[in-house]
Amino acid sequence: MNRGKPVSVVHVISVWLYGSLILISGETTLRLGAFGGAVLSGSFWLSYFLMFLWFWKKGEFPIVNPRKRDRMGEKLLALSYRVEIVTFELVLAGMLLHLVLNLSVFQAYVLTLLASLALLLLAFRIQPDFRWNNLVRLVLSLILAFFLPIYTYLQIGLETVYHNLLHYHPKVLHLEQSGLLPFLIAGTCILFANMVAYFMNQPARSVDPPSFLRDLCLTAVIWSAAVMAFSSIAIVAITEKIEPSFLNELSILLMKEISSSPVFFIFSVMLLLISFSSLSAPAFLVGGWRGHSKEVQKLNLFEVLLPFLGGAAGLMTIFYFHWSLLDFFILFGIFQGPLGVWNMGNLFLLGEKGGGMWIPATGVFVAILAHIFASASRDEMVIWSTGTALVFLLVTRVLGSFKRVIKV
Repeated sequence: MNRGKPVSVVHVISVWLYGSLILISGETTLRLGAFGGAVLSGSFWLSYFLMFLWFWKKGEFPIVNPRKRDRMGEKLLALSYRVEIVTFELVLAGMLLHLVLNLSVFQAYVLTLLASLALLLLAFRIQPDFRWNNLVRLVLSLILAFFLPIYTYLQIGLETVYHNLLHYHPKVLHLEQSGLLPFLIAGTCILFANMVAYFMNQPARSVDPPSFLRDLCLTAVIWSAAVMAFSSIAIVAITEKIEPSFLNELSILLMKEISSSPVFFIFSVMLLLISFSSLSAPAFLVGGWRGHSKEVQKLNLFEVLLPFLGGAAGLMTIFYFHWSLLDFFILFGIFQGPLGVWNMGNLFLLGEKGGGMWIPATGVFVAILAHIFASASRDEMVIWSTGTALVFLLVTRVLGSFKRVIKV
């Protein structure tokens, strides 16, 4: 197959490094204890391992089989992932504007929505080279992941942090934390679906399977290191007597408390740059940038605005129902998980006709029933929905093979 210019490793890595990762990592630690960051990192590695098995077993990349692709399923999965990331970045940007500029919560988020909408329309108008956008996001993310833990522990003291945890917060260090395994499985299902969404939106001629999987392996190393670094900050925040109005503010408030005004300002500006660099291009978060390949179709304004509108709706939903970002992440995973399994099944198992939207829909329905009748937690709902979709996918495959044998 004649391939075009391959996707750069900077693009592959930067897609997964978004500013709100510091909030997600911190909340995982708050809920699951000291091993929360390790569990979240493990979910990413398991997701990568599953993707590797798919490609290793079949010896092909999904993009090279365009006839077998289900466009509706791809669009739904990609849109859900974009909306998820845009929602997270809106929350982070509004939070920072609220703390740095001392605006009210309402004013901060209105300003965030207006600024991100203006940047998005400007990016759609002038069509900049998003390679620089990706590079800036990658560099700033790595700087923060390296600098913040060192700065935090130098300010507080490692011995002080351990002493406070041991005497005042022993549950954080407890080895038998409840909920680790369900979260590990649920996180794997969600991140696997996100990886599928990313691969589905790559231009066919820009994909080289071996190099792409190597780039994703490097991404897993960097992403895991960033998650562990940001999680360590949350561990310090637990030992301080900080009372956030919003659960995800804890790490940000810690930096504000232990830093001088110039340091906190620089930290906030770096996070805002990462956040707005993503918000200015939600239509490009999953796929490549326009002009990268002749196979990238031109996007109309509605397609560009749709992730932003979904993110704005997600932002309002979070504050109306008093959800945290991890709640939103898990709830989105209830239908992202079966969608990811279904899309991969259409490519490798079911042939050109696919298995129908009834497979992911059934998974979501079974998860809702498990919650109503079996009091399943949100993590368990993700497992139920994804597992049900996988079972029906395999059953459909077996029945299809049986029918072909009968015809022969």
